[in-house]
Amino acid sequence: TDIPLEIPFFTLLHYVATELLRKNVSGRFLGDKIRVTPWTIILADSGAGKTYTKNKIQEMTGFQTDFLEVATAAKFAEELRDKNNDIWIRDEFGQFLKQLESQSYMEEYKDILLKIYDGKRFTKANKKETIIVENPALCILGFSVYRTFLDIISPESLLDGFAQRLSFVIAKNDKMRPMKNYPWYDLQGYDQRIKREWDDLICSLPPRDQILEVNEDGGEAFKTSFEFLATEKIPASFFKRIMCRSVQYAILYHVLLKKKSNEIDREDMGWAGRLAALQIQDTSELLEAQGMGRLGKLLEKIEDLKHRKESETGKSIQPRDIVSGIRDVKNVTEARQLLSLLDE
Repeated sequence: TDIPLEIPFFTLLHYVATELLRKNVSGRFLGDKIRVTPWTIILADSGAGKTYTKNKIQEMTGFQTDFLEVATAAKFAEELRDKNNDIWIRDEFGQFLKQLESQSYMEEYKDILLKIYDGKRFTKANKKETIIVENPALCILGFSVYRTFLDIISPESLLDGFAQRLSFVIAKNDKMRPMKNYPWYDLQGYDQRIKREWDDLICSLPPRDQILEVNEDGGEAFKTSFEFLATEKIPASFFKRIMCRSVQYAILYHVLLKKKSNEIDREDMGWAGRLAALQIQDTSELLEAQGMGRLGKLLEKIEDLKHRKESETGKSIQPRDIVSGIRDVKNVTEARQLLSLLDE
């Protein structure tokens, strides 16, 4: 097919992550528990095959989920209560993200998502009952048309604390596989092979409640990747979150390779580092497309000034400190807006 390879790759990766989540398989790195819950938004051209790929892989593997796209925080809380440890797949995620940032009635929705990300217990009262969800966990796979996403999402929205918890993947067309060569996708003969490979993978997954430990070599590989990939092309907050997710990717590669060991090793972490490098590249491209080079650098300067102010005086930074300390910030109003972005 001419479908960008990032679409089937990350779709399948999220389905595998969901199977691990359903079995409560997790990782541990330097004492910290790592649940495999990737939150990825795939950005591609209209007609690139996003929905087709998602549905076709489900059809071929037999993977199923019925987590619904719901409009309100109350309905979302009900879905999560009934289907915790699953996957939420949402089309037109850019539109949803815009609503999340611009509509006051969506603030509670956003708050629930942030608590899910942190694995924190939350409650939501409706007319009938009080919904309680303990240890919430959810994989998220979103799709959006790239150009539409750029048009509707502001730089401020991308720098928001919630947006930074998402991985952004730009799925581009392959010039070596032009559309004109694929008038119809011929997938005959692949169904049985894919189903067999999927079933073999599911059978090889670690047992329920298994914890996969990052061993010493794996930890050194993570440190090496972190130092090698460290860049100023994206804000530090984006970079650190991408590198934290790479531990989840290492767990996924471990099970994709059908390893019997319960240790995440250098090889697993090495593959994860490659994936992190791709996401750093895509994030940098996305931020640049939104003209966010200047804004991101300003926020990093403010964060550095904030830490210096607190360590030297023990006092919190004020907008006037930003105006006097950073040449590119012209007035107190602008400083206040930038400080609010940093604090989100």
